[in-house]
Amino acid sequence: MNERLGTVYLIAAWLCFSLFGFVLNFWLGRELGPELYGLYGLIMSVLTWLEVFVINGVPYAVQKFVAADEDHAYPILKNAVRIQLVVVIVLFLTAYFCAPVISHALNDIRLSYFLKLAFLDILVFGFYHLFLAFQNGLHRFERQAFLIVTYSFSKLLFVFLLVRIMHSLAGALLANVAASLAGMMVCLIYINPKAFATAGAIYQKSKSFFRFSAHSLIYFLWLTILFYVDLWSVKYFLSDTICGYYVAASTLARIPYYVFLGLSATILPVMAKALSEQNRDKMQHALQSATRFFLLLALPMAVLITAFSRQFLTLFYSSAFDEAASLLSVLIWGMTFMAFFSILTTVINASDKPALSMKMTAITVIWDLILNVLFVPRYGAIGGAWATTIAIGMGVIMAIIPVVRQFQVLIDWKNVVRIGTSALLLYLFVRLFQVESILFLAICLAGCLFYVAMLVLLKEVRTRDLLDLIRQKRVFY
Repeated sequence: MNERLGTVYLIAAWLCFSLFGFVLNFWLGRELGPELYGLYGLIMSVLTWLEVFVINGVPYAVQKFVAADEDHAYPILKNAVRIQLVVVIVLFLTAYFCAPVISHALNDIRLSYFLKLAFLDILVFGFYHLFLAFQNGLHRFERQAFLIVTYSFSKLLFVFLLVRIMHSLAGALLANVAASLAGMMVCLIYINPKAFATAGAIYQKSKSFFRFSAHSLIYFLWLTILFYVDLWSVKYFLSDTICGYYVAASTLARIPYYVFLGLSATILPVMAKALSEQNRDKMQHALQSATRFFLLLALPMAVLITAFSRQFLTLFYSSAFDEAASLLSVLIWGMTFMAFFSILTTVINASDKPALSMKMTAITVIWDLILNVLFVPRYGAIGGAWATTIAIGMGVIMAIIPVVRQFQVLIDWKNVVRIGTSALLLYLFVRLFQVESILFLAICLAGCLFYVAMLVLLKEVRTRDLLDLIRQKRVFY
């Protein structure tokens, strides 16, 4: 299907994913309270890091190799399933028996039982992502979008049911497993059993597949640490309640990252296919379009959350989480940098340089870890927020250099000036109307209209582009 329309589908799907995820987190925050909610966030951070082994190694390689060689899609998938089965079993058994060790490392022996429950998700979540990646590689973005929404809704539904029935944190963790199983089962509907059964046993480019998988896996392991090294530092040095505040702020701050997963998901197969066709113009256009589209949406999002950080936290978590407002104001920029860093490293990965992405991400993690160790004991939780924001900002600068060096483009500076000016004017506009009530949402809506008007006035966006977007003809970049 058309890549631009596919981007719209996937961004819409990830918006739904984000919306359902945030509703889930907001409800759990209110239901469990800051301390238990902090434990939930901590357990999920460990699980998420471990699941990188099953969702970002083999599945990520499937996205790239299927996109570049659709004629061998099912042989690639068949080999990937076999590899994934081994990875899933080994990872689950290792994680399960290491749960007590992880609990001691996080200075909380209560975590062992809950970690073992959470690790059951490893057995199914990897296959859900593998089949999801297969649809992405085939450029069936509308199917992928449907599967993402189905999984997200299932998770929300199961959490509501099991937490209400079991009245405990364990219910939320088991609900996560049930949602992954439901997502995997729906994915199987789109797999042709006959094509899978008759696919060849050996894929000719297996060595390249393994090499790309290994480099991608290590890259994503480092990338995921960037999400959680500040939370782990806060948990280690500070109290459980403060950890709960940090989880709440981090959850809201990740809105840009999850929204733009759709953009990253479309740019990888597009760039990989253009590379296989040696179409440099298409690669340059995709890069410029992705960067501009990101800035157009990410900057106003970050500005509004910064301006109304306390109001957003009160709305979604209750006034019990007000102390997290300053954390959110800083973290929203760190996670915006993270979203752009992910897009840049995806471009590098698509150009067959996953080892470079891996090294840059590792360096960024080291910066983040050093700054957290220095800042958190001295400045508290806000030190962790600043440490992560500064480290990832430095990582973005580092990632821009090889991208521009290879493709000779990123974005026209005139676009940056016009979009940046519009975002700055948006911030000044909403600061004039600071309110504590629910009316702040109306001001956010008015601010969005003001921002669009500024883009049109500065000739960054044309009225015709907006009409085409509404009609779903194309994205206005």
